[in-house]
Amino acid sequence: MDNTVINLTRLLGITAVGASIAKARLVQRFVRDAANIITLAIVTGIASGALLIGALYIAYQGFVYYGLQPLPAQIVVAGITILTVGLFIGITASRLRHLRGIPEQILHTEFPLASHINKIADSFMEGLLNEPKAD
Repeated sequence: MDNTVINLTRLLGITAVGASIAKARLVQRFVRDAANIITLAIVTGIASGALLIGALYIAYQGFVYYGLQPLPAQIVVAGITILTVGLFIGITASRLRHLRGIPEQILHTEFPLASHINKIADSFMEGLLNEPKAD
C-alpha cells in the first residue's frame, strides 16, 4: 500500500508539472504509442507461447520416438519448461525493476528541484505510514 501511494504521488507530480498544452499532445501520442506497443507485446507473447508449446510437443514426441519411455520424456520436457519459464520470469522482473526507476530519472533530469521536493515528500509519507521500529 505504501509503494502504491508513493507511486501515485510521483505520477501525480509528473502529471502536474507537465500539464502544458504543447506537452499534452506529446503525452497523448506517447500513451497511444505505448498502448500499441503493449498490444503488440501481448500478441507476440501469445504467438511465442503457441510456438513454444509446439516445440515442446515435438521434443516430447522425438524423445518417445527415439526410445525414451513416456514418463521420463515428460519429466525432461517439464524440466525444459520450468527452466524456460524461470528465464522469462527473471527477464520480466529485471525489466520491471528498470521501468520503476524511469519516472524518477525523468523527474530528476527535467526538474531537479521538484525531484528533491518529491524525495522529501516520499520520506515524509513513508515515515507517516510506517510504524516506528522498536529498539
